[in-house]
Amino acid sequence: MRTTLLIAFAAFLALSGMAQSPAQAAARPHDAPAPFLYRPYYGTATVLQRSASLFDHDSPDYTSDGTFVRYDGQTFRSGGATGCQPYVSCYDGHNGYDINMLFEPVLAAGSGTVIRASWFNPSNHLDGGGLWVAIDHGYHGGIDYVSMYCHLSAILVSIGQQVSAQQQIATSGSTGSATGPHLHFSVFEMPHWQPMDPFGWRGSGADPNPIPDYYLWTANPAATTQTPCLACGNNSARPGATVVDGNTPGFSITGTWQSASGAGTIGNVMRWTPTTAAVNPTATATWRPAIPSRGMYEVGVYVHPAIPAASGRHTPSPAATRLARPSPPLSGWTKSISAPSRMPMAPSPPVHNG
Repeated sequence: MRTTLLIAFAAFLALSGMAQSPAQAAARPHDAPAPFLYRPYYGTATVLQRSASLFDHDSPDYTSDGTFVRYDGQTFRSGGATGCQPYVSCYDGHNGYDINMLFEPVLAAGSGTVIRASWFNPSNHLDGGGLWVAIDHGYHGGIDYVSMYCHLSAILVSIGQQVSAQQQIATSGSTGSATGPHLHFSVFEMPHWQPMDPFGWRGSGADPNPIPDYYLWTANPAATTQTPCLACGNNSARPGATVVDGNTPGFSITGTWQSASGAGTIGNVMRWTPTTAAVNPTATATWRPAIPSRGMYEVGVYVHPAIPAASGRHTPSPAATRLARPSPPLSGWTKSISAPSRMPMAPSPPVHNG
């Protein structure tokens, strides 16, 4: 049965134009493209430092053939290849990089046009990449590149939208076939969704991947800021956000609260109270925003550095993204809610299993 499935899958790839022989690849010379990619997250850690699994240059189509080949030519034949480097699982046929991201902002790796922004499989939300986004970056060195972002918890862009490099496009999550929150990041050569490694090929021998692998990361790929500002320093909500604040309808408190202000706070006012016993709290705050429709919403929380024990940064709540009904009660330190777009998915997505 296993052999039959593999043969059938290979036939599907050939019929759909996703498979290509090394001879065919050699017959299509390309100029080495100038690097254009940026890291799809905030912070200074490299992609390799944050990756939980790497790209398999040997059949990066989820074919389990017992061989995993890393970008530097190192070959592993231990089944799942879990020991290819510390804390990294390099499993067979992986067509991208699994980046450790716990409900964090996902950034566009480069400028381009959004061509996918919905469920990977609309009829089964537990399948494949779950909520995903794909961006067409146009031609570089004669190759049309597309980047893919999977297992998202919220999408902030729509099909056809033009995005800039390092613009937030989504929030990472664990939708689809993911067993835990992370970002699956892949780069493809179009028009047939042929996976390639953005770290190129550094092996001494021939690259087993029939698609040309070039190093695509810019010299300074890190994001210029650490985390996004909800108010962007002008005391007003970012476009498209629904403000849920102490001065808006649906907000109520009990007990004693104090006020604080500071640059970046929406409306320049924030309320705070000392931590109280969980069994019998003396102060509570409840927000009941008027959410216009059902859908996936991203909740942003603002914590001011002047408050004792505060984190001193803008931080999205790990449990912030949820399926909401119109006008539900939301309790907590909610400062703004932005609704991502939900667009129908176009046909012929790439194969993705994790």
